[in-house]
Amino acid sequence: MTYDAIFLITSAMKTIDALSMYSKEERFKQLVETVESIKKYASPNHLIYVIDGSIEDASEELDKIEKLGVHVFKAYDYPNVKEYAQKGLKIFIENLCLLYFVDWFKQNPQKSKRIYKISGRYTLTENFTHGFEHENA
Repeated sequence: MTYDAIFLITSAMKTIDALSMYSKEERFKQLVETVESIKKYASPNHLIYVIDGSIEDASEELDKIEKLGVHVFKAYDYPNVKEYAQKGLKIFIENLCLLYFVDWFKQNPQKSKRIYKISGRYTLTENFTHGFEHENA
């Protein structure tokens, strides 16, 4: 099967509170809103992966996200994720988690016309298009 889109949502459910502008509850709410916006505005033929770079196990929160029909990639046990999270190196964590996900994805490939990366606090709007109309241009 070929999907119209695969969405990669990067997030960290658990962070060092002093380094975050958002509480854990706000982060969870924002992630749910991101997922719901994809379901509302994207083609129904899609997959959603949440790539979580938490400082510690966030299974309780991520299990709730999985119940929304989302696949979760938990990266906190991968090398250097905790170390970088403890130092507050957010962009390094996000990129490292994406690299770990890509390695995993190579072993578990899915076919898709497009792959989108979105952060867990952003949402799609009614202006979102898949861009398929430009494929034959």
